[in-house]
Amino acid sequence: MAHSELERGEYFMKRLLTELIELLETQKELYSNLLDLSISKKDAIVKTNVNELDNIVKAEQILLLRLGEVESKRQRLIEQIAKEYKVNKEEVNLEFVLNQLNSSQKNKVMDIRVQFINILDDITKYNNVNKKLLEKQLSFVSMTLNAITGSGNTIDYNQEGELNKIPPKISIIDEKV
Repeated sequence: MAHSELERGEYFMKRLLTELIELLETQKELYSNLLDLSISKKDAIVKTNVNELDNIVKAEQILLLRLGEVESKRQRLIEQIAKEYKVNKEEVNLEFVLNQLNSSQKNKVMDIRVQFINILDDITKYNNVNKKLLEKQLSFVSMTLNAITGSGNTIDYNQEGELNKIPPKISIIDEKV
């Protein structure tokens, strides 16, 4: 192989790694935006602002589509890197990539990794909080509707496992209305 071909190959590999770092940075920013939406969603749930919640969910869907596109690009890039370095794509992991980088690039990737971990942890926490808030809201709505309509599904069994007869509830609102 000629000297200039070797240089072109090394340049191409470095360019692939630089592109990978840029994609990781883009993914981190998109996940950061997703975290912002999770925080906004919590506020909308607490305020029971359905319109705002609807807008946030739509924005999340768009963001998730964009994340899917970026992830596909990252996967294709990993395949290219594996091909250029003549390894299986499964071998192109963080350790492999770090071994190909200079010290400033390594530091940048490690910073992105730490930020990614923190962002994903925060998203998980907010999603869990939002889930609990939504469950409480739905439970409250269900309880309120049951109290108003008297249509609660009350089932009770005695110690012998037989269904107890429960007297009908008195409704505040006539269900036929």
